[in-house]
Amino acid sequence: MSVLVDALNDLPVSAGTESSISGPFFTEDAPDVPLGESSERKGEYLYAEGHVCTTSRAPIPGAVIKTWETDDKGFYNTQYADRVVAYCHGQLVTDKDSKYVPLFPSLIPFPVT
Repeated sequence: MSVLVDALNDLPVSAGTESSISGPFFTEDAPDVPLGESSERKGEYLYAEGHVCTTSRAPIPGAVIKTWETDDKGFYNTQYADRVVAYCHGQLVTDKDSKYVPLFPSLIPFPVT
């Protein structure tokens, strides 16, 4: 239902990124992650980089990118009853040139129950 509401209320912008809902594993208490670092401190990493820009390709410095990943067991941090801090979640902020450089934990499948 929430995907339908999002699709009806957030119509696509020509050449822009399609709108997306936050999903059930999103959390507001994600820590800030400096450029080139990771929200998770173990395992192997996937390096990525990019820029955030307008549909006319103008840079957007200071854009906030919120990420969340599964842990090494395939679960999201919000699935644990004893969760204390938001690990595998992070908030990245683009630099003065609109660049972001996160290190993501290596991607693994997660169970669907």
